[in-house]
Amino acid sequence: MTAPVFGLQFILQDDQAKPAIAANLDVVGIIGPCNTADPSVFLLDTPVFFNSTDTAMMAKIGTDGYILDAINGINDQLADFEVAAQIVYVRTDYGVSEDANIQLQQTIAGIMGSSAAGTGVHAFAKAPNTLYLTPRLICAPGYTGQLANSLDTLTIGTVGHGYIPGDVYQITFAPGNSETNTANVVLPQAHAVADSNGRINEAQITIDGFGAWMTVAPTATLPVPDGSAEAAVAATGQIQFTANPGVGSALGINGTSVTFVGANPSGNEVLIGVNLDSTLNTLMTFLNGSSDVNISQASYVRSGNNVNITDKTAGAAGNSFALTSTVSGVSLSAAHLTGGSNSVSPTRGTLTATIALGANPVVAEVAGVLDGLIGHMVAESAGTSMIGDENWRTTLNNRRVIGVSGGVKILDPVTSEIVVRPVAPRVIGAIIARDFETGAPFHSAANRPIQGIIGPARNIGFNLTDGATEGQELLAVNMGVVVRGLAGVENAISSGGFVFIGTDNLGDDPLWQFYNVMRGRDYIHLSLMPALRTYLGRSNIDRQTVQNVLTTVKDFLQILKNQQHIIDFRVNFQGALNTADEIRLGHLTIGFQAEEPPVLRRITTMSARYRPAIDLMVQQLQQQLSLTA
Repeated sequence: MTAPVFGLQFILQDDQAKPAIAANLDVVGIIGPCNTADPSVFLLDTPVFFNSTDTAMMAKIGTDGYILDAINGINDQLADFEVAAQIVYVRTDYGVSEDANIQLQQTIAGIMGSSAAGTGVHAFAKAPNTLYLTPRLICAPGYTGQLANSLDTLTIGTVGHGYIPGDVYQITFAPGNSETNTANVVLPQAHAVADSNGRINEAQITIDGFGAWMTVAPTATLPVPDGSAEAAVAATGQIQFTANPGVGSALGINGTSVTFVGANPSGNEVLIGVNLDSTLNTLMTFLNGSSDVNISQASYVRSGNNVNITDKTAGAAGNSFALTSTVSGVSLSAAHLTGGSNSVSPTRGTLTATIALGANPVVAEVAGVLDGLIGHMVAESAGTSMIGDENWRTTLNNRRVIGVSGGVKILDPVTSEIVVRPVAPRVIGAIIARDFETGAPFHSAANRPIQGIIGPARNIGFNLTDGATEGQELLAVNMGVVVRGLAGVENAISSGGFVFIGTDNLGDDPLWQFYNVMRGRDYIHLSLMPALRTYLGRSNIDRQTVQNVLTTVKDFLQILKNQQHIIDFRVNFQGALNTADEIRLGHLTIGFQAEEPPVLRRITTMSARYRPAIDLMVQQLQQQLSLTA
């Protein structure tokens, strides 16, 4: 377009810093099966958006499973003036096996899903492109506490004897004596193939399936042997010659010395021949014709330059038959005959199984999804015991997972029964309520009462001043807990109610272990993205553009500092990284440093006596008494 010759011209100047728009980190993602959900509204593995107080959508979900309870639990935590949470629900399917335990495993596999197919937790990645919002607080209520503990080793205690050689024997498994998860255990599968002697040892065992969800090792049992008694086996050994023996050298045969001589052999002497072949023929004649009680205990067979020895009496006693040599060029199979065994009656083999801790598949799979969404998952253990919680924690290392000890009790609005339901959605509700109250996700939800429950699923002891309590010990391994308040007890967490305490994610880096710090930094990054992207392609790299970019970042961080969401910040132009070559390629590098406030976890009060108070009292008394004297 050319400028007018006679007229008006308006030129819009675009050389200002861009305002950063606050990102939304409070969209909740919920995933899991629900048979009562309307399949025409909630397609499988498809994210669907609604507000948590939309009663029409609630009716289309129905009461099956944990989904409606999760939404109710979130709504129970909302802050003053906060009327609803934004929900993205991904419906998955139940397993189809007739075996309830296998069905659970299939259900969990469906929630875990596949990145290639975009199913399960990976379906949340579809939400930004289809719903134009991004779920950043995710939960899979009811399906994150199951540990996929599986068979690790299967060892023989007693070797099995009397089985039919080559036959296949199925090993049967049963839950261990102290198994706490019998209702859901998937038992391993294994078989053994008896060897040519009818024995079953570890080498004959094959594991066909490792099982899952066990809390203790299962029992493993071999069938009763159905073959014959194992016959006794004679001990054997070998003397190997590589050269003709020298005069005076000797073999020790079961304690009797057999000496090689050059002439006139007598007694236990053997004449050396013109070559090794001749000597060995003479030796064999001597050994097999000897009347010596020790030598005659075995039979002797020549094989090339070797003498094979077999005890004449089958059994383990033959293993004590000793062999020695001073003959140069002779080597012995062993110092004694070996391999002798007594007859063995059919003996049932015994087995010992061990298990290995396995992470929950859903929580293990979600890591890549959370990194892509820039979100967090609140995941809970089964919550049945402290050691169970610690086992669960041990399997995970992800700074985008917030771990809590599982379960709360509620009065079910459908059945009117007291039941245990997931705590994770309720913790998410507490987090988004805290975000709403403070205006940004820089604060934890710790020390906040959980509403709408009648108690934690398990009473967890807690004391503000004593670290040797279950609650404190779980907090030390980064697990959040729900504990009881106690009226009139100063070192309880509160005077009443049921209070959530949790500040950490399940990562290892102490700089980013507070989830409010991690979420706060996500908030900064996500809020700056829309502002900074407007410069791409529209602006050239010049002094004004660089200043505008720096100012855009500074202005947003200054707002956060003014609101006390961050302590302080610094923004700088990364001169060393902005080389001429990089600038020519259109690459601009700036940097910022900001410090989010750490959550207050402990207050230490130094308490001591104050002597000056006594000195002052004495001084005042002295003055008063002197006036009245």
